[in-house]
Amino acid sequence: MMSRGGIVAFVFFFHFVCGYCSSSNNDTIPDPGQCAGPLDRILWSREHWKLTNFGCPLHKVFFFPDEDSSKEGKCGECYPGTSGRSSSEKYCKSNEYCTDEGKCASILTHPNFQFDCPSHGQSKEQDFCGAGLYCIRHKCVQCVDWETDYETWETCYKGRWSRNYILYFLAQPSRLMLFITALSSMLYFAMKIAALMQNCIKKETNTQTKKKST
Repeated sequence: MMSRGGIVAFVFFFHFVCGYCSSSNNDTIPDPGQCAGPLDRILWSREHWKLTNFGCPLHKVFFFPDEDSSKEGKCGECYPGTSGRSSSEKYCKSNEYCTDEGKCASILTHPNFQFDCPSHGQSKEQDFCGAGLYCIRHKCVQCVDWETDYETWETCYKGRWSRNYILYFLAQPSRLMLFITALSSMLYFAMKIAALMQNCIKKETNTQTKKKST
C-alpha cells in the first residue's frame, strides 16, 4: 500500500507532469476544461494565490473598507462587520468580532458592548450595536445571560458567550445535581473498593505473621 508521503508525491507529480492548469496563462484563471480535474485546479489556485486571492496570502481575506469598491482593498483576518457567530466561515472565535481593520478582537473591547440601545434594526443603517452584538433588553450584548448553546457547549455570561464548563452546569441546576450525584457515586464506590483492598491486605499480613510465629 502506498504511504501518505508517496500519495502526496504522486499528486504533485500528476499535477506538474499531467496537469493542464500549470501550462495555462499565469495572468488569467484557466477556463473550464483547461485542467486535469478539480484537484488540479485547486493546486493551480494555491500556486497562483496572488491572482486567485486578490493578492492576499492564503491565511488572509480580501475586502474593501466600508464595502466601497472605489477604495483600495485590504487583506485581513476576517470581513469587517462580521463576528465569530454571524460568519459561516468562522474566521473569529464565538466571543470575538471583526474590526474595521479586518482583525479579530474580543467582544469585551467592542466600543458598544453593554451600551444602551433602542432596538436591533433589520439593516446596518438601523443597527445601534454593531458586529457581533444584539440589542437585548436595551443593552448591546451577544446573548441573554445563562442562555446555552447546546451545539458548542457555550453559556452566556454577562452578555457574552463563554466556553466555561462550570457555567454550563450552573446554567441548569438539574445538570449540576446530576453531576454532583454522579461524582458522589463514584467517590462512594472508590472508597468501598479501597476499604475492601485494605481488609484483604490486613488479612494477608495477619496470615503471614501467624505462619512465621508457628
